[in-house]
Amino acid sequence: MSEHTTEHTTGPATGPATGPATGPATGPATGHTSGPAGGPASGPTAPGPPVPGAEVFEAVRRSILEVVPEIPAEEITPEASMVDLGCNSVDRADVVTLVLEELDLSVPVAEFQGLPTIGALVATLSRHR
Repeated sequence: MSEHTTEHTTGPATGPATGPATGPATGPATGHTSGPAGGPASGPTAPGPPVPGAEVFEAVRRSILEVVPEIPAEEITPEASMVDLGCNSVDRADVVTLVLEELDLSVPVAEFQGLPTIGALVATLSRHR
């Protein structure tokens, strides 16, 4: 008798979850958007503020693809190095020049020395926006 009572107190399910749900669905996966304001069931959220440096990263990515079009776009990540992607020193200088022109920035050349990754380049450029 106690098994029967336990079964009823654990919820509406009467057996293993092997097929479509037969009881009322709850939670954000139902498509129901009338939950409390700001709660998980309140529907799609509005886009948040832009990620810092996202616009600069996109400018760098576009410039790399313009200067060295054979680089696959998906390999251009903040963690990647332009050297590892196959950019020589002239390519890297061209990329920086294009980005500076596109974003209308003026950055001392010395700040570009020794930047290990595209993310470091983006951070340096972002500081001058």
